[in-house]
Amino acid sequence: MVEGVGAAFANQPAGVRQAIAVACWAMVHGLATLMLEGSLARKLKIPRGRQ
Repeated sequence: MVEGVGAAFANQPAGVRQAIAVACWAMVHGLATLMLEGSLARKLKIPRGRQ
């Protein structure tokens, strides 16, 4: 993921690229957590197996 962000934002300073990579990781981690604990399925009112 870091390489992908680096390529997509090559014109940005290293600190900006790092912040974008961390933000992307945090969003993916948060979504995975919601899926694994079942919160996402409950909120969307779908069977957990369908998420």
